[in-house]
Amino acid sequence: MEARIGQRSLDALSAAGRISFADATLLVMSQLQSRKSRRGQSLQNHFSAVLDTRRIPYGPQCRTEGKETPDFIVPGCSQYSDPRFPSGSLRMVACKSTLKERWRQILREAERIPEKYVLTLDASLTDDGVVQMMASGLRLFLPEPVIRANFVGRKIEADLGNVANLVGCLEAAAAKS
Repeated sequence: MEARIGQRSLDALSAAGRISFADATLLVMSQLQSRKSRRGQSLQNHFSAVLDTRRIPYGPQCRTEGKETPDFIVPGCSQYSDPRFPSGSLRMVACKSTLKERWRQILREAERIPEKYVLTLDASLTDDGVVQMMASGLRLFLPEPVIRANFVGRKIEADLGNVANLVGCLEAAAAKS
């Protein structure tokens, strides 16, 4: 489908006459950005389905401080907004296909929650990067196949949780609320 849509856009450029390098670059960059956006949205959709299947209450895209909107708040947005609801019973999950430098923005997304959970597919995490993220209050979770393929035998292996671990943490928090 992506190839058909991209080809249609390329054909339209081609029909307009000579294609410049700038036009081709813009088209390719637009296609790549769309792909990245779909990948991230897909991760959120899949994780939402897991939460629904396990009957874990959550609020998606809750407005927290300012314009911040974390991907998921457990048990929900109204509980996060209620200052009487105990902060210790709140959890936040960010779904990021890759982290790179963007992990620091997650730290600002829900100030009431000091330890934040991140579900990622990022196989390129470095040991130093993971140590720094953990020291900042992030707990990292990856699909088990990504852990097995990329992190076995590394010093950070024990610090990484899998999706089942993440679900277990959220179920325990939901049971407390």
